[in-house]
Amino acid sequence: MHFFSLWFLFLFLPVGMLLYALTPQRWKMLSLYLLSLLYYGQMGLFYFGFMMASVTIDYFLSRLMQVFDDNNNYRRIVLAAGLIKNFGIGIITGSGANPALNAVPMGMYVYLFSALGYLIDVYKGDAVYEKNYIRFSLYCIMFPRIPSGPMLEYNSYLAQLKDISFHLDQLSRGFTLFVFGFSKQALIMEGLREVTAALYRVPVEELSVISAWMLAGCTALSFYYAFSSYGDMAEGLGIMLGFRYPSGYDYPLVSESISSFWKRFNGTVASFIRRYVTIQLSADTNGFATAAVHLIASSVLVGMWYSVNLNGILWGLLLGVITVCEELVFTKYLHKIPIFFRRILTLAVLLPSFLFLTCNASQFFQYAGILVGIGAPLTGPVINYTISSYWLPLAAAVIFSIPILRPVRRLLSPPYASGKREAKPLMSSSALFLRIISLGVTGILLFYSVVMML
Repeated sequence: MHFFSLWFLFLFLPVGMLLYALTPQRWKMLSLYLLSLLYYGQMGLFYFGFMMASVTIDYFLSRLMQVFDDNNNYRRIVLAAGLIKNFGIGIITGSGANPALNAVPMGMYVYLFSALGYLIDVYKGDAVYEKNYIRFSLYCIMFPRIPSGPMLEYNSYLAQLKDISFHLDQLSRGFTLFVFGFSKQALIMEGLREVTAALYRVPVEELSVISAWMLAGCTALSFYYAFSSYGDMAEGLGIMLGFRYPSGYDYPLVSESISSFWKRFNGTVASFIRRYVTIQLSADTNGFATAAVHLIASSVLVGMWYSVNLNGILWGLLLGVITVCEELVFTKYLHKIPIFFRRILTLAVLLPSFLFLTCNASQFFQYAGILVGIGAPLTGPVINYTISSYWLPLAAAVIFSIPILRPVRRLLSPPYASGKREAKPLMSSSALFLRIISLGVTGILLFYSVVMML
């Protein structure tokens, strides 16, 4: 059961929210936990049992670490067991799979690495030992985060859980943001998927330079909309439930550098990897080599989040090397270039790089040759046919990938502050008017999206 399924939209979500709203304050955590179990249980008995077994093992590892609180050597052994278990499952299960194609069990990376981050925090003394199994388990499997994040630090989760609330304003804002993400999937992603598939079906020798660039752009946009739509829906559901999740997607295709792209494209994952993996590896050393290894390792691990095979590794490695050049070699020169041209240069690197995630090495170098004009005409019939047949989804995909709706989004979800909860807002008449308009547009988008899916 996915967020954009009719079962979720018209049964699970309204009934679940009603029950959650009616649940007394002291039982809301249990209510949310049961909803999360029910949501993931729809994936099948095997995946449900696997998830619960994994979370339970991590819970007992954290308790075992508490037992050996006075013995650092034993605590290191427990942490190593957690690292091997979670990284091992992630690598073995994800090898050869592409999460964008739903080849990895839904939510596996989220609950594996959420638990791993908690174990690291407990080992370092940055988080308390959690005795309540339900509270720990809910952190790992809370259903808005399950499909693809965002990643959330345990301390931030715990601070919000202690003061969980529910009111109609957060329900309206959260639902509007949820429908915003839902519309990306139903109205933009479906058309974009058709365009991309049509371009991949064209024989390589028939592609022109412009059509190859369009293929690279459509591939990048497909990844952006596939993941950012889930991110918006997750953030909206979190607001409806009284939680604030950090926004992971901040218009990454207008980044002025590759390092900025990592912060904008599923930034919570990149931040998690820096905090819990690469910084720990280089905590006691410094210098150019260490910084370079740190940046490249971070990039490779983020690439493996999307594809735990050679494709993801090469994608991360390529962007990691470029990040090293940006931050450690050419920093003072790049800052002299106007931001508009930096964005163009970044886009010229980013768009072809996404082909790494969908093609084998031979295909990639064929496309790369066409992109730079080797043995291919500038234009041709393919580009003319594509634009005339798919101009509407292409235009929509490009327009909504730039920050044209950022003011509306900020109205619905103010900037995230770790571990802090916004107070219940007192709306002015103008804010109330904008909220009514947004809810009206939400209803229209929802109706049209569902009609398009039928």
